[in-house]
Amino acid sequence: MSPFRFIALIAVASGLSPVMLLLAPVAIATPFHLYWTAPGDDGMSGRATVYDLRYSLLPITTANFAQATRITGLPAPAVAGSPESVLVSGLSDGVTYYLAIQTADERGNWSLLSNVVKRTGQTIGIGAPDPILSFSASWPNPARGTVHWSCTLPQAAHVRVDVFDLLGRHVHNVADGMRPAGDTELVWDLRDASGTKVAAGLYFVRARIDTSEWTRRLAIVR
Repeated sequence: MSPFRFIALIAVASGLSPVMLLLAPVAIATPFHLYWTAPGDDGMSGRATVYDLRYSLLPITTANFAQATRITGLPAPAVAGSPESVLVSGLSDGVTYYLAIQTADERGNWSLLSNVVKRTGQTIGIGAPDPILSFSASWPNPARGTVHWSCTLPQAAHVRVDVFDLLGRHVHNVADGMRPAGDTELVWDLRDASGTKVAAGLYFVRARIDTSEWTRRLAIVR
């Protein structure tokens, strides 16, 4: 197995690549979709063998993952970098759930735990909670044709998103302007300002929303 790679905010060590989960950018409801990018069984290449997605009423950790409730009906892992999703149903409104996923290869080697998604329950008559300012990880990651990000804005704000190579050179401006409050999806076709496809490799994505800033990693494969 090749060494783990750093994906989004997950610090990794060795073995299978971990998975980054994303909640679909829609109003909280039951059922709901979870999205992630298929990892490889050898770093960023190949195909894993099985997923294990679980939920719990308590924050999920490596220590208690096995005690969480398993969600069935998951797809078989696709080729590394492919977008994956599952429709989660049967959970109750008005309840907060935590969800996380792991994946294994054909030899039974398990990845580290993914990030933990918190699904906040909706209470009828009270309404959904106020949105929290956020900027997602890149997905799919690695990317081949297009890459997406989602951001949630509590109020209208100026959003600027730029891509840089490992030497710090500016590659492309994805967004630069005012965006309305709510959920916004950003898409890049992996081309520079001249319309030329950028080379395969690792890139940094910097997002600035008013005074807040995020840096995301992005791998592009050809």
